[in-house]
Amino acid sequence: MRKGIPLLWLVALITLLAVYLIWGRSLAQAAVEGTAPEWFRGLVRIFYPRLAVEKHRFEASFFLRKADQVVLRFALVNLVLLVGLYLYRQKSGFREYLHHFWNRPVPAERIPALRVLFFAFLIFFSYEWYRDLIALHRAVAFYKPLPLLRLLHLDFPAPWLLAVLCGLLLLSCVTALFNLKPVLSSAVAAALFVLLQAFLFSFEKMDHTFALLTYAAMLMPFLLAEHRKAIRAGKTFLNGWPLWLTGLVTGIVYLQTGLEKLLIGGPEWLSPETFRNYVYLHQAPLGLWAARSAFLSAMLPLLALVFELGFIAIVFRPKLAWVFLPAGVLFHAGTYLLLGVGWYFNGWIATYIFFIPWERMGGKCWILNFKF
Repeated sequence: MRKGIPLLWLVALITLLAVYLIWGRSLAQAAVEGTAPEWFRGLVRIFYPRLAVEKHRFEASFFLRKADQVVLRFALVNLVLLVGLYLYRQKSGFREYLHHFWNRPVPAERIPALRVLFFAFLIFFSYEWYRDLIALHRAVAFYKPLPLLRLLHLDFPAPWLLAVLCGLLLLSCVTALFNLKPVLSSAVAAALFVLLQAFLFSFEKMDHTFALLTYAAMLMPFLLAEHRKAIRAGKTFLNGWPLWLTGLVTGIVYLQTGLEKLLIGGPEWLSPETFRNYVYLHQAPLGLWAARSAFLSAMLPLLALVFELGFIAIVFRPKLAWVFLPAGVLFHAGTYLLLGVGWYFNGWIATYIFFIPWERMGGKCWILNFKF
């Protein structure tokens, strides 16, 4: 039975693709036109609530391309998993590599610096949320809860409850930072970080500013639990799978951003005219200056794409961090200066701390010498 699973998986995937091409694509178009069956419109309202607004801004072809992208990416992910399953079963070398990858030990000395920096960053990026949520409370008539909030049947909180939730997020970050019940504190911080973001993004506007921080926050309790287990056992190394998984997720997200450009824009995304169109849309002074140069208009998009597609190499070759991490800082600073998007320091850059071997800093790193 186990040997037949990959074949059944492949058959199911091919069937799904055929159903989409024969039937699903026409349903997607009907949803945009408002003529789809009620059951399908209900699914769309759950998974893509913004369609009700955005279908008046773009042509139907735009949404069909988006639907095609969802199916294509789903197929690609499943193909990668199928190939991985085949290699795992058939190639002993691949099995040994995976075992080594996930079971690489992490020096216990590395975790205190990670803990302090990570929760300091969570405080830094969320300290204004109370003000933002109070402002949104005045527009509560436009509240359209995300699927998570609808599943939990949560209305938008009253101001006093917002204060409590934001206060608990700050308190849990501080207690985790100072190593007070770190596993429990980090779990509470992660849950509140996700919940408050859900409220912030329930007004038909979402972005990926805190995506990587959110994934890291969800894995941090497991990393701190492994650290506590190692300390109690008197070990100098801990099981590092939560750290390696955090790095892998970060690398995959960057890889997806690069693939998205290729899958949606194709080779045209690299054309100087595409770069200039983005610049003219945002009107950033430095971007307008760069757009006048044919060389920069061709080279900057290419460098951005190479960086995004190549960042995942850090996960498998940690020494490359000293190339890609500074490049990442320049990439995000360039995005801000050329397009006016983001800032010099953001939540994506904050996750770079998981790629730095803090224990090698020794006396140079004040965090390692700071005692609570």
